[in-house]
Amino acid sequence: MSIEIISGPFVTARYVDPEPRGEDVVVAGGEWEAKATLRVKNEQGKKWRIGFVQVLQKNDVTATYEQHFVDEVRLDGQEFPILDGPKNPTSRPFYDKGPPNLSDVEMPANASLGTYQDVTIQLYDRPSTPFQWYLHGQDDPLEAVRCSFKFSIYVVAHDRTEGAPAGSFLFLHQTNIKLKRAFLFEAAPRPKQDPLHGPNTKITVEEPGMEPAIKNRGADIKRPADPLLMGIVANQGVGHKDTPRAFVPRQKREVDVDNDDWW
Repeated sequence: MSIEIISGPFVTARYVDPEPRGEDVVVAGGEWEAKATLRVKNEQGKKWRIGFVQVLQKNDVTATYEQHFVDEVRLDGQEFPILDGPKNPTSRPFYDKGPPNLSDVEMPANASLGTYQDVTIQLYDRPSTPFQWYLHGQDDPLEAVRCSFKFSIYVVAHDRTEGAPAGSFLFLHQTNIKLKRAFLFEAAPRPKQDPLHGPNTKITVEEPGMEPAIKNRGADIKRPADPLLMGIVANQGVGHKDTPRAFVPRQKREVDVDNDDWW
């Protein structure tokens, strides 16, 4: 019996610039795609669901306003990591490109020796956050957004055969992505009548020549805990916390950059 990767995984990533949208600016840490083909062989009588699982290992995002800091934090007060993917629990823990792939790879119990099926899996992600040009509509303009993201992408096969133990996950491959990005903003004066001031705002990218870092760990896998695989996802568990700058040193605050025991 075997499940093996016969092509890939191929992971590509790039940075993207902020997008002004009326009273907000949408800041994305980057975007990436992953693709792989696996062969399921001699798994007679078994049912597998195969795909990519993505885990957000670290999320440091700070928007600096003239009078406040706005940080992205876990709403439940816990620390990262956290599962990343669609909110619909029926597809967990997998993260697919496009609509969730809910089909299983099934092999009849009477299939002849050597029977196999090939399955291609894909993932796409572009995590982004909208920030107001002026916090809560007040005279508090956005000055900067600094972000650091760390993701792990796993190739996983889930044994869904009737009677299989809960949490029967087979981890086959791990790829890590590290992104660090910073943007400076000079918000146009807030008009008294027309709120659509975004296009008149200057945006500067710090170190525009940087590229995301990708590390292929292969079968040297640091597996996440099983409860995380079926828990809440980042879109449900991450929100914003405002802190007045009067309570924080006024110098430029950097996000946490390196904690590379996961890398």
